[in-house]
Amino acid sequence: MNSVKRLFPNALWAISLWCVVALSGRAAQIERVELDPPEGHRIGDPIRFVVTFSAPQGVSPQLTLPLSDEDDIVWKTPSVKRLDGTAPDGEARWEATFAVQVFRMTPYSTPPLEIGVGTTALETESFTLTMETVRTGSDANLLKDDQPPVRLPSRWWVLPLLVAAVAFVVLAAAALYRRRRKTVRPDAPVEELSPERWIERELDALAKRSVADEEALRVLVADVTNVVREYLRRRTDFPATQRTTRETLHWLRRSLPEGAVRATEEMLTAADSVKFARAIPPETAALGYIERARSLARTLNGQLPERRVAATPSPQ
Repeated sequence: MNSVKRLFPNALWAISLWCVVALSGRAAQIERVELDPPEGHRIGDPIRFVVTFSAPQGVSPQLTLPLSDEDDIVWKTPSVKRLDGTAPDGEARWEATFAVQVFRMTPYSTPPLEIGVGTTALETESFTLTMETVRTGSDANLLKDDQPPVRLPSRWWVLPLLVAAVAFVVLAAAALYRRRRKTVRPDAPVEELSPERWIERELDALAKRSVADEEALRVLVADVTNVVREYLRRRTDFPATQRTTRETLHWLRRSLPEGAVRATEEMLTAADSVKFARAIPPETAALGYIERARSLARTLNGQLPERRVAATPSPQ
């Protein structure tokens, strides 16, 4: 039993040594590095480095993202895939892709691309990238001045059409303006009538009014009275239309004879009895108020001095 215990560590050490020797004979290595596209690199176009390498069976490679502190250099996340078949020594074949974008015109030297295979680190050489602009690339002939001009579609009709549209709008506006001036006439001037002519006109209009019932008779008498009060206001400065019958008669006694005041009192009192006491006169008596008012106006016209001429509309 003791001899077995002594042999076990020796066997384990021998197996480890054999593994190291076996693996050292199968070291990972880079087969080739290709640039895609190989030339004609333009600013901002993706440039890919395709690295083909071998690695021992059962070992997965690890890719290191190249770093750059420059803002105009952008490295993409690299990718790796296993290829079909094996290397001549039985190792697995892999393909790693590193992509970069360069946004400057000055040459750019890439850092070595690193691939980790177990404890081994594979590194490519550095590459210098020279970028091209459109003026120096394959499409530079598009910027030459000797290119024939591009013929644009003709738009000769746009300006005449615009002028015609403006002219149409102007003519239409002018026609509407002239039509409006013919349609809208200035207001007729207000005819200024003397108090005498005014009361004659109003009484003539009331005489033509149709009286069909008691309410129409009552309205007619009230309107005749209002016309008389308005006549007094036009002939004097006294606001008879805003005063009571008693106030109106008191004022008239200052400048009229007793007969004229009594005639005025009879008409106003009779009208008040119709408006307030609801006394309905016969139709002939109601129509007689018009002639009484006309006679009263002629009497007052000869006794009251004319104060002013007005054109106040008739109260209805």
